Amino acid sequence: MEVRNATGYLASRIVFYLMNLHTQRRTIYFARAGRSKSVAYKSDEPLTPEGDEYAQRLADTLKSFRKEERAEDIAQGDKPRLLTVHPP
Repeated sequence: MEVRNATGYLASRIVFYLMNLHTQRRTIYFARAGRSKSVAYKSDEPLTPEGDEYAQRLADTLKSFRKEERAEDIAQGDKPRLLTVHPP
């Protein structure tokens, strides 16, 4: 597992949770989707139009990356891993 810049209570709790997950091979991506109408991270605020556009580009990029990674897994004889992306 690789962890970078995990400081503060919430980040440390997320890292603790991830470290105690199953030991199977997996990749988990966390990303801030984009600009919201509020600057607070306290709730799931609606995104601005720029935030919606960024979230869609982020999802498209991740899907493209995973498509390439899936092709590599198949070429190496590994079982392809599933990916679920929740759109904005």
